[in-house]
Amino acid sequence: MLDMAVFCRDSNLDIECDGDTYHSGRDKADQDRERDNTLTTAGWHILRFSGRRILGDTDKCAETVRRAVRRLGGANDTPSQRG
Repeated sequence: MLDMAVFCRDSNLDIECDGDTYHSGRDKADQDRERDNTLTTAGWHILRFSGRRILGDTDKCAETVRRAVRRLGGANDTPSQRG
């Protein structure tokens, strides 16, 4: 399950919000990488933000997401069956 998905015209965007507790440790990092690889192979783009970064600089995180959505052709009102 994705934390947040944005369906864009050129590709889909997965936004992951990594909490420090759940995403710490080698096993969790390995699982995250494997998941990223699977999604990337299916054509998804992935942004990961730590919980600390989201809470400390929400505006910058939101701007990063906006830039990624623009780069991927803008939000698509009708999600495709890709990925």
